[in-house]
Amino acid sequence: MIKKGNVQLENIEEVPYAKIELNEPISSSVKNFLTSGKIIKIVNDNGDIKEMQLYFNQDLTKVFAKSIRSNLPPKWKYTIEIKNIKSIVKGHGTKVFKKAGGLFRSIPKAENCFSIIGPIVENGKHKSINVICNSEQDANRWIEFIEKVVNYFQKKKLINFVEIIKETQVLK
Repeated sequence: MIKKGNVQLENIEEVPYAKIELNEPISSSVKNFLTSGKIIKIVNDNGDIKEMQLYFNQDLTKVFAKSIRSNLPPKWKYTIEIKNIKSIVKGHGTKVFKKAGGLFRSIPKAENCFSIIGPIVENGKHKSINVICNSEQDANRWIEFIEKVVNYFQKKKLINFVEIIKETQVLK
């Protein structure tokens, strides 16, 4: 025998809207973009520019830059866990962009660049992935999508504060 209890509906006017929590998962289009990755250019610590693939793992907990001509896994220096990201800076977020310029090469346009800055490593410097995109629109898209992942993990209280600077920074 099944008993039906009295079910009382909430009065819509008594619902405290400040306590309503929207669970916004990361959309499939954002996840597909980040996990499939894109071919971009990376500036290493010496100022050398290399063509690489930037992508996230399937659970969006790590970001990688990997050589496109290699079957080897990404190098440690080009791997940053989301929980270890300290900031994401549009433009020349680190000094390596200045090193990328040279006698026959100009410094990349700041509006096409961004840096994912991670934890401090043995040498006292921050681990970072310094990216040059083909256009400012591409750079903005990467920053927007990474920000969505960061915000999602912050709402879940899985990571701490990450500074996201969307205005183009140019180091002098």
